[in-house]
Amino acid sequence: MISILAKMRKFDTAWALVDEMRGGRTGQSLVTPQTLLILIRRYCAVHEVGKAINTFYAHKLFKFDVGMEEFHNLLSALCRYKNVKDAEHMLFCNENVFPINTKSFNIILNGWCNIICSPREAKRIWREMNERGVAHDVVSYSSIISCYSKSSNLHEKVLSMAQLDNVLKLWSEMSKYGGPDRSSYIALVHGLFLYGKVEEAYKHNEEMKVKKFLPEPKLDEMLQTWKSGKQIANYQVTDSKDNQVDLSQSGNESRAPPGSLIGKEIFHDNLKLEIL
Repeated sequence: MISILAKMRKFDTAWALVDEMRGGRTGQSLVTPQTLLILIRRYCAVHEVGKAINTFYAHKLFKFDVGMEEFHNLLSALCRYKNVKDAEHMLFCNENVFPINTKSFNIILNGWCNIICSPREAKRIWREMNERGVAHDVVSYSSIISCYSKSSNLHEKVLSMAQLDNVLKLWSEMSKYGGPDRSSYIALVHGLFLYGKVEEAYKHNEEMKVKKFLPEPKLDEMLQTWKSGKQIANYQVTDSKDNQVDLSQSGNESRAPPGSLIGKEIFHDNLKLEIL
């Protein structure tokens, strides 16, 4: 009910219901951290960032523990609805209370990479992690590869084939952290396909199948169609060459080599001729 009211932006009614759920002095409270998280997410969805943050701090009012999990839930909600700058501000302003770790950075990095899709901001956060000595993990690499691969700025793609080189470099580095996951494979295959590296895209797409990762259906279908078309084209070229060889051989058989008839007798229309 609270979720429905919040989606309808009836936040006052939702809070009135939360107040009733507290149960008074003697009754048992039905309010849980999940209740507050629902409200936080709905505030983030309508970009009421201040109210979302106030709801986060309301955990103490309801005597709930506020730890890293709750803080990460707030950051995730902010990023999910494109409030990535606010999430980043919360991360750095609260580092004394909620120590920054890889997961914290990954939430912000994913926001810039996959929600906003800004390679520039993504690289800035990546460098920030390096400067602070925060280790990158598979999730970090997956996010940054996805960002490079699916950037929608065509002008940027044309100018920076170096982006593809960065992706491939990051890809090789991922082996240090357990290797790529499904989302990393899909991001790489998608990026290679967009850059016209269809052969490489097909190779990695088949590789992920061998590793039991499910490929992205539409992209897999396009790659399979490309492979089938390539095989047909190769067959036609080979068949055409074979036909040319056959024709040349049959032509040679029908013509006598120069000089081979000298001194021979041939007959034409009952006339006997001798080749001198």
